[in-house]
Amino acid sequence: MKGEDSSLVEETKIYVVGRNPVVSFAAEELSRYLEKMTGEKKPY
Repeated sequence: MKGEDSSLVEETKIYVVGRNPVVSFAAEELSRYLEKMTGEKKPY
């Protein structure tokens, strides 16, 4: 994002603990949302 600290984007990690499908879905949605906000795709 313009004017933002790019190190924040590089250091953001999403961890999913367990196999709950609701938590997995939420983590995937959060990942997609962050990609849209930052314009950067991260390999997860």
